[in-house]
Amino acid sequence: MAVRTEQKDAYLTVFDVWEGIYKKHPEITKQTAKVYSTRPHGLLVDQDVEVLPRERIELGLDERFFWGNPPLVKAIGAAVEVRPEDYDPQLDYSEWGRWTDGNFLKISPSEKRVIPLVDFESEPTDKFMDVCIGTLRGWREDWYLLDSGGSFHLVIAELILPTALPVCFGKLITDMAAEIGSVRSPLLGAIGGYLSKYWWDRERLKSWSEEVLDKFGHIDDPVKLGKLVFPVDMRYLAHVVGAISEGRDDEGFLRVSSKHGSVPVLKAQQVDGTVTVFRCPNDPFDRRQLRLDGI
Repeated sequence: MAVRTEQKDAYLTVFDVWEGIYKKHPEITKQTAKVYSTRPHGLLVDQDVEVLPRERIELGLDERFFWGNPPLVKAIGAAVEVRPEDYDPQLDYSEWGRWTDGNFLKISPSEKRVIPLVDFESEPTDKFMDVCIGTLRGWREDWYLLDSGGSFHLVIAELILPTALPVCFGKLITDMAAEIGSVRSPLLGAIGGYLSKYWWDRERLKSWSEEVLDKFGHIDDPVKLGKLVFPVDMRYLAHVVGAISEGRDDEGFLRVSSKHGSVPVLKAQQVDGTVTVFRCPNDPFDRRQLRLDGI
């Protein structure tokens, strides 16, 4: 499959991507979002999560107007609610009216779906983008690769059941391990394969999550800790898988506010089977703040 290159005067942003996802999936009625204070990489802080009606997100597809107040970091969530197939167009499925009256909304478990979101560890270089494209170009789903300044983030523009996330994550780990072809590829492939195989077993998922959190670290962790590092942020996946194993709502989030000089920008995508890489004359990020390459 050929990879197209498109020259642009300015990058598309995470908000352009989300506008496209909403056009593709008109059945989405609600979605989670959160705000939190700035924190060092990997440090957990208190986070304010809310379910927003679709209309509120569509009104705020811009950093200034997206839900949440500066200087708090704003993020959009993986979890959404979808309307039934036999929906009545006269009904307010997003509960926009209730939300504007000050009510807190919830996502119905029976209508809950997730948009798979993945964080990466490796520096967002052209070399690593080629690795990502090589890993994902055989996937049938539409996907978007965003540069946040410190790393890449992957959005798979499909709506799946939350319990299917381990299958998706496991396939990504396995396929990227094969694409990299390092001496650890068989080990990492087995880690991903285990996740895909036992996606239904909460006890095994819990053990997988705990083991990954124990063995894997981040690129900028001290070497003396002896932690494993993989281009996919394994700790991010472990937190999501751990939540699934315990029946908690934490399917992942994607930051949409500025950091390193810009909101996340779109570097590559696969839409309707066509892979496109976007090139612009100016990089919007201050690359002096990047971490070391983790491939």
